[in-house]
Amino acid sequence: MTVRPAALLGLSLLCACGGGLQQVDGEVAGYSLDAHEAVLNSVRDPDTGAAFTQVLIGDIDRICDQLSGGLLLSGQTILFMSLAIAAPEGAFEQAGSAGRFDVVPDTVQEGSRVASVLFLKMRPGCGADANEGATGGTVTVTHAAPALAAYTDEVTELAASIDLVFPHGHITGRFSAVRCDQLEGKHLLACL
Repeated sequence: MTVRPAALLGLSLLCACGGGLQQVDGEVAGYSLDAHEAVLNSVRDPDTGAAFTQVLIGDIDRICDQLSGGLLLSGQTILFMSLAIAAPEGAFEQAGSAGRFDVVPDTVQEGSRVASVLFLKMRPGCGADANEGATGGTVTVTHAAPALAAYTDEVTELAASIDLVFPHGHITGRFSAVRCDQLEGKHLLACL
């Protein structure tokens, strides 16, 4: 059975509290990301049952507090990732264990570890100066806690390296992210 990874970004942009080590090198559409913190959340779509581990790397401090209202900030640069494992019946399950997640723009087979990645540079006053989805590359998760097997519950900590190709750029780096409970159920919609 094949499934479309575009569904990974189809859910609301949900995230979680700032993690430690962040480093992102390179540019997308002429913009770089001075990564300050990373946050994560585990999301389950109530209609389809699909589950995702979502990570947001931003160029602001105290990202958990800043985004707790559910709004992106004008001028902010963010890298948004959804990580999942293609499950039976065309669904997705959370990325609850270490491993390589490939950016796959088309279809994937059951059991594939897939990543959907979006680079956003919000302009002052809202809107986006850059809005590009990765077309290739990998997110290699080196640590997921609790250490959960695929098809199980939520991740509270995640560390990974990235090597991502975009239509107008290439970025590499590494991050560690932790969950922020105060963002549970929040939708990142507009900007201030």
